Amino acid sequence: MGSDVRAIEGKATTLMNLAALTENRSIIQETLGDLNKVLSSENVPEAQRAHFHSLRGQTYFNLGDRRRAREDYDESIRLDPQNDILFDNRARFWEALGRDESADADRARAKAIRRRMLEKAKERD
Repeated sequence: MGSDVRAIEGKATTLMNLAALTENRSIIQETLGDLNKVLSSENVPEAQRAHFHSLRGQTYFNLGDRRRAREDYDESIRLDPQNDILFDNRARFWEALGRDESADADRARAKAIRRRMLEKAKERD
């Protein structure tokens, strides 16, 4: 399923960008269907599953379903709590809702993760 997952990820990202440009909700619905399909598979590694939850969170947000968006953003972080990008994604969600303190907290966590990754890389050198 590895290459299929990458293809779905690329398609979902492309469709989300197209939907944003055209404001076409049917494109967003197609993206949601693809993401639901891949997330229902048991063959998706946890780190990729986390990324797909974050993408689906963005999809739900674009459809106006804040509750499901929040659930997916939270699940993405639960699955991969050392992934700085997932915290940045949820920070954008909080920011869009006007919850700047929550956005700042997630950005701070992302920054701390990046700092730890840099320190580990320096230790290996």
